[in-house]
Amino acid sequence: MIADWNRKHAQAAYAPSLFRTPPPEYCYGHRVHLCEQTDFLLLLRGFVTGVVYYDPSVKMENALTAAHNIQCSSQFRIKHADITQMYHRSETVHL
Repeated sequence: MIADWNRKHAQAAYAPSLFRTPPPEYCYGHRVHLCEQTDFLLLLRGFVTGVVYYDPSVKMENALTAAHNIQCSSQFRIKHADITQMYHRSETVHL
């Protein structure tokens, strides 16, 4: 888990978006958060402070058939405003 966290989140760009319907469409702003230099201790600190939380979910396919498939697809979540707490370096870039 430590190696996966460090590899996946070593360098990341976060672009806030808005979702509107109908029809379904996304709208992106001109700000992007560039973040780097994470470590697993920052993730653990996020759990302790409540910034990072567990989001249990179930993915179900073919629910109305005998061959239905159920999978767990739980994830850890964080509010966008708190994302910089997971990194040692971050900056906001205006495009």
